Amino acid sequence: MDGGAGRRWSDRSPQATERISGRVQGSLALIKSAFSAARQVVWVGRCRFGILRDLVSFSFSREDSRSGNSMIAPASLQRPIFIVGTVRSGTTLLAKCLGDHPEICWVHDEGTEMSTTWHAATRVSLGVPRLACEHCLPADASAATDAVREQTRSAFDALFRQNRAAGEHRFLGKNPHLWNKLPFLKALFPDAELVVTSRDLRSTVLSTQFLWMRLERQYNVRHYLPPEDDRCFRCVSVANSADLDPERLFPGGKVTVLADYWLRAHEAIERAVASSSRAICVRHRDLVEESTRTLDRLHERLGVKPRGDRLNTEIDVSRNQRWSVLLSEREKHELNDWIAEHATRIARLTCADTTH
Repeated sequence: MDGGAGRRWSDRSPQATERISGRVQGSLALIKSAFSAARQVVWVGRCRFGILRDLVSFSFSREDSRSGNSMIAPASLQRPIFIVGTVRSGTTLLAKCLGDHPEICWVHDEGTEMSTTWHAATRVSLGVPRLACEHCLPADASAATDAVREQTRSAFDALFRQNRAAGEHRFLGKNPHLWNKLPFLKALFPDAELVVTSRDLRSTVLSTQFLWMRLERQYNVRHYLPPEDDRCFRCVSVANSADLDPERLFPGGKVTVLADYWLRAHEAIERAVASSSRAICVRHRDLVEESTRTLDRLHERLGVKPRGDRLNTEIDVSRNQRWSVLLSEREKHELNDWIAEHATRIARLTCADTTH
């Protein structure tokens, strides 16, 4: 062994020690500078990524963009899975079931929907009370600029890396506020697989009524459905709701307005997935009543191994019949008349539970 290479630090000459010390100090300064830069907190709205591994994903996406492959997502985001549907259609239940699979990681932030990350990375409006985000506006492919696409993929990849466990290589997200933003979603993630969950109209109406009551108590907000067909619910404070049409304002609005929301959402979803082979339709009714069969088919379509899973929580199989007891007779008559009036449009739906 070379004698110089094997000497202890204390055995070196003062001159050699000084030279080495200078080099070390210089190296340490460079490392310190790099580490300091890596620890700079990157704010994307309310999302921040101060961990070096997360910054790597930002660099990865930028390199893709520079090389002309801006549509290629980081490896961990290949074929991401997104669950969409109306509110109260079973998106959370389905996400829990799929997230139990060892190859799938259900990613969420403060809530169950990644709304904070969606809003921070894309600046899209979701109508979520805790984000002080009042409107839920549509977004098309033109909103997915290179910068937005890079920023969104990087933010999602960072969150995925933080949440996934060993073996979980498929990203799963769910959000019922995306039904009027599906062209935007497709432009952000061209290889995404879309799972559309649906619940019958009357059950959705009843459950949405209860949801808006709960959110009014929790956040002191009401929900208003604009008349434009491409709009989702607007979340407005009670103090600012006095001038809005009471028939379209909830709690307290007309059940036929909630039925209109169900129909406009499913029509928009079907328009968006009409030419896509990556859309998978799942009825909430089937998930509740035939969970193993439904999940095995879904796992197979998604390219993960079916495991004979069952629901991971106790669900009352009669839940989709509660409307017959809890809706008033007047509400039931109004819904019957509305369904008869819109029967042709409802019959055209192929990815919705149109059970009466």
